[in-house]
Amino acid sequence: MCVGMAIEGDAPRDAECRPVYPISVAADILGVHQRTLRIYESEGLLLPARRGRWRFYSQRDLCWARSIRYLIHEKGVNVAGLRRMVSLIRCWEIKGCTQEIRESCPKFMVNSRPCWLVATDSLRKCCLCPVYQHVSRHICDKEELKEGEKYGE
Repeated sequence: MCVGMAIEGDAPRDAECRPVYPISVAADILGVHQRTLRIYESEGLLLPARRGRWRFYSQRDLCWARSIRYLIHEKGVNVAGLRRMVSLIRCWEIKGCTQEIRESCPKFMVNSRPCWLVATDSLRKCCLCPVYQHVSRHICDKEELKEGEKYGE
């Protein structure tokens, strides 16, 4: 299957991807209200790891949140426009899926939502998906990535 990644247990991850920050700490680091992060999540832009009802953000999530804020506040892109840009990312091209896998992929049929929101398998941890983890690289140019990394600091 093309969408998300099936992960057995808690596979080791690099430090950048490890979800360690609860929402209160993540909001404090970013200088935003917790509600802002919840809005980004409800719009499908952020996908924090969940343990029960608790959200945990990785360093990569924080970088993406900074990029979101930069694009909204400095580039004038609204949340709906950002969601649309993210939904146009073709996960099967990034992951190099075969035609057979593409045709069975739910994202192949649904272009209006990001691939991590189309995933239906409860075993998938889409926050580990390479498409989600590198989303800012797919919608920002190099200059915007640099500006986004330091936005709000």
